Amino acid sequence: MHTFHVSLKVGEREFVGEGETMQAARHCAASMALNALRTLPMPTREPPADAQTTDTNDEASSGRGNDIQI
Repeated sequence: MHTFHVSLKVGEREFVGEGETMQAARHCAASMALNALRTLPMPTREPPADAQTTDTNDEASSGRGNDIQI
């Protein structure tokens, strides 16, 4: 029986998963990456000094707009 190996790189880190199928190897590598990265602190980003933080868009303030913010 074959054993599949998958390498997953996230930044400078590399995770190698193995499994009896390609999908199982991918799942293994992804699980290893999530477990390792979950323990890291979230990076904080300071807004640029000239950034305006006032939002006058009615959709954004009413909750009906896009929930994703960068």
